Amino acid sequence: MFDARIFKPNKKTRLELVSEELAPFFEKFFLIFPSQEAVYDEIILELLKTDRLRCRKCNSPNAKFSDKKSHRNFRCGDCHARNSITAGTFFNGVTYIWIWRANVWLNDENILVSQNCLAQIFGISPNTSRKMQQSILVAMND
Repeated sequence: MFDARIFKPNKKTRLELVSEELAPFFEKFFLIFPSQEAVYDEIILELLKTDRLRCRKCNSPNAKFSDKKSHRNFRCGDCHARNSITAGTFFNGVTYIWIWRANVWLNDENILVSQNCLAQIFGISPNTSRKMQQSILVAMND
């Protein structure tokens, strides 16, 4: 049974619209990614694991994250250039990375959800939802 009380999604998400068939998948997603910061943490860990968290200017692996806990940016410890962790990744330029990651999650789980349903659940326009789904499908086919 779906229980929206265990989730801590962003304020626009309308979890009451999630059907009982989709609830287990959303429950699993929200347990792993309770916030946008959790998605950024996943990206950082993946980049570190594959030795791809490097300065775009000098290629140094010496990344320094600020005390502000800005999950999106870091400074190079060598040349002090400002870098984005999403630059050069699928999530480059994405504003609501948590919603994008949820869409990728659904695709990874082989769950097809209509653009209108996703738009209602996440509080975005159907056009934005369609563009997200198209981008994900293109990236998965490359």
